[in-house]
Amino acid sequence: MAAGGAWAHWERAEAIARQRGPTYRHMQSSFSLPVISAHAVTLGVELQRPGEAPRAADSFEPTDIASVPRRSRHLMR
Repeated sequence: MAAGGAWAHWERAEAIARQRGPTYRHMQSSFSLPVISAHAVTLGVELQRPGEAPRAADSFEPTDIASVPRRSRHLMR
């Protein structure tokens, strides 16, 4: 998938997370706005766009990720 397609899917997920609100968290999947923000970091890394990953990482507080395993993976960047 091209970078544009990956970001298009991310933008759709982010829009849904924003609609749900900042306190929403799906218990089984951990779908939430902070997790979607962490996925932006992953996209930057996986798409080999080094400028995007740190910018995305600085755009939210990792402590907002409720899931300890997900937060840990993000902090290991």
